[in-house]
Amino acid sequence: KAALELKPLEEATDSAWKEEKQKLENEHQKQLELLKIEQDNIEEERDNLKAEVEALTLATEASQKQVESLKAALELKPLEEATDSAWKEEKQKLENEHQKQLELLKIEQDNIEEERDNLKAEVEALTLATEASQKQV
Repeated sequence: KAALELKPLEEATDSAWKEEKQKLENEHQKQLELLKIEQDNIEEERDNLKAEVEALTLATEASQKQVESLKAALELKPLEEATDSAWKEEKQKLENEHQKQLELLKIEQDNIEEERDNLKAEVEALTLATEASQKQV
């Protein structure tokens, strides 16, 4: 008689656990999908930053070649000396600006990599939590 009384309680408990487990699995799946989207966005931004660094590098190289070709075009020594100083200043300005941009891009890339690492850790934590909840069920 006692076993018969426990049967409906046991079935209700099993049903509640199954429902809770399904909710946890659904929530975990949603979080994984959101993390995947965010990771894709981070990877796309990283690729964009790499392309921007490449473009800045090419632009710097082009401006340096322009400086060199303009220097070669000058034949008069005094004029060359006067313009040499101006070109050195201009070249230094360009190099400083390029260096600043590279530093900013490096900081941005470091931030993106840190965010990616944090997301990976969060995915791992969610995976472990889901596994733990599945073991409880």
